[in-house]
Amino acid sequence: ILMSTGSVSKGKCDFIFSALTLMNATIYFNGLFIKPGKPLIFAKFDKFYTYFFGLPGNPISSIICVRFFVYHFIRNYFLFTEELGIKVKLSHSIVKKIGFTVFLKSFLHKKDKFFFIDCMYEQESFKIYSLTKTYFWVLLQSDKKSYNINEYVEIFCYEPYSWKNMLYDE
Repeated sequence: ILMSTGSVSKGKCDFIFSALTLMNATIYFNGLFIKPGKPLIFAKFDKFYTYFFGLPGNPISSIICVRFFVYHFIRNYFLFTEELGIKVKLSHSIVKKIGFTVFLKSFLHKKDKFFFIDCMYEQESFKIYSLTKTYFWVLLQSDKKSYNINEYVEIFCYEPYSWKNMLYDE
């Protein structure tokens, strides 16, 4: 598996797609309807039996792509069991653009014996500080525009299987 970061969007300095084409790579996808992480490229060099992930240059976008696409590919490649998120209630409502799958930085807390998830205010993919204060990603589906308070959403740890010390008690 090869990975690169940056040069995968649509700007004049973004050359990865062209380079892959010149090298006769099979491009499986070039961009996804996700936020953050939209410009992800996935390809294969058949001649070298090598898979390629072209990650976005934005730090949070790259983290999302590694966490949900590279990890997933490795798990499937080695026939590991599928990773499942857990369902937790939202502590606030969310409205998002339909047509995009969205991953939100969040933290889990317990109140009155129930678990709730709070999404951070600083969701921009260049804001790294909020990433250091949270442990979970909330997954919002592409076909849904709004989520209500107390509605169940699927959450994932930043790192698979690292659920220790990630709960804030009230």
